[in-house]
Amino acid sequence: MSLESVGLTELDMRVYRCVSHHPGCSLGGLVVSAGLPRPAVEASRDRLVEMGLLVTGEQEGMQVNPVGPELVVERLRADIDVEYNQRRKQAAGLHGELSRIVGEGLLSGVDGTSSPVEVLTNSGATHVQLLALIGHTRHELLRMCATSGDADALHSAGRELKGVRPGVDVRLICPSSSLLTSQARSLDGLDSNAMRVVSSPPVGLHVFDRRVALVEGDSADTWFVVHGHALVRVFYALFDTWWSLGRAAPAGSEPGGVDGVRPTGEDLVLLQHLSDGAKDENVARQLGLSVRTVRRKISHLLERLDATSRFQAGVLAARRGWI
Repeated sequence: MSLESVGLTELDMRVYRCVSHHPGCSLGGLVVSAGLPRPAVEASRDRLVEMGLLVTGEQEGMQVNPVGPELVVERLRADIDVEYNQRRKQAAGLHGELSRIVGEGLLSGVDGTSSPVEVLTNSGATHVQLLALIGHTRHELLRMCATSGDADALHSAGRELKGVRPGVDVRLICPSSSLLTSQARSLDGLDSNAMRVVSSPPVGLHVFDRRVALVEGDSADTWFVVHGHALVRVFYALFDTWWSLGRAAPAGSEPGGVDGVRPTGEDLVLLQHLSDGAKDENVARQLGLSVRTVRRKISHLLERLDATSRFQAGVLAARRGWI
């Protein structure tokens, strides 16, 4: 670090060294020892006294202040802290401005020359784009988890919510299988009124501030980034329609029913067949079971649901989010 950075010159250091070697010297003696013009030595002395490096007295002459170096270093540290804080504020302001520009670009509509739909076929690129859009969403985020995404979709939704800005209105639609509903209810930061379940959401979908939509394609790795008010409005209306058709997630600590046991995959298939009104023989053939076994399993399900008929069992299972 240079002497100038702490307010000292080579002359000041020369005078300071002379006083250190000749404690108690007078101004005249200092001029002789330093071999410099009196005005220059006097100005340097005054500067060193002001900085706390020297002390003067009529009887003692000039003395080196033992704590002078610490005073200079502390003053330097304080100046560095002030400059550092100023630069941090400048950096934060620059970051905010750059982020605003990036966000405007991400959430802007098409300019008439670019395509309103961008295709993403790389899962890594899709994830980066998704997190960027979530991070720059300021008002509203809509998320629809398609049935094809199953547990992974909601697991991803939970991670995504961690990147949402405070104050952003989030709404989530998820499939009504028991496992998915259970996971969705446990998502951190999601209000219970912000989630609805439907039997089969038609598509994986995000809508950001009603300005950009991210839509799942035919495969899990293909997504479409949709810009433009007219197109995004279509997907917003699609979400709103399914939101109005959905229902709140079933209450309770465990979606398995009154006995606290989750229905198995086979149970879910049986319940779906009950809801569809399928005959026992057809169900048995599809499951590879005997008719007697199918009827015994159905009887057990009716008992668990406290249902008096197969139709009522299907209704109760749907209310609990089993199907």
